[in-house]
Amino acid sequence: MFCHCNVFVQGAFGGEKRRPIADLVDYVRSCSKALDGLSKTEENLLSSRALEEATAAPDRLFSIASDQRGSKPLEKLIKKATPEVFSLIFKMLLEAFGDLATNQYASHVLETALRSWADRLGNDKPSLHHCQPLVTACSRLNDEALWPSLAINPCSAHVLRALLMAL
Repeated sequence: MFCHCNVFVQGAFGGEKRRPIADLVDYVRSCSKALDGLSKTEENLLSSRALEEATAAPDRLFSIASDQRGSKPLEKLIKKATPEVFSLIFKMLLEAFGDLATNQYASHVLETALRSWADRLGNDKPSLHHCQPLVTACSRLNDEALWPSLAINPCSAHVLRALLMAL
């Protein structure tokens, strides 16, 4: 399971109360906005560095993916990440597939990651493109009998469609 981080803490400048994940979401958002106008190499580097920071622990990634303000910028960073960082993020997201697919924001992050994985098939080094995380995710969905419930859930149906298209 992952943390939704709905606990509020005292802000750095007093008075204002912010969620603990708010500063990290702000960082991801600013990095996402900074991608515009950069070269492809600079985009890859900034995206990868931001994702490495955001994913120092899996629960941080899941919290950003589940956040209304963090999910869209996270999707943009995932699309632009280097193959090595993308592979790490992809594996982390698929390990929590059942939990993330039913979240209204994280489901879109999963869909973007699945589409990006499929787009990268012909572009990346074959050694960086592992199918095992997909196979493991599908096996886990089968073992836990989650396929039917995910197929009828309004948040996860589009993620299953993206998963099937990626296969």
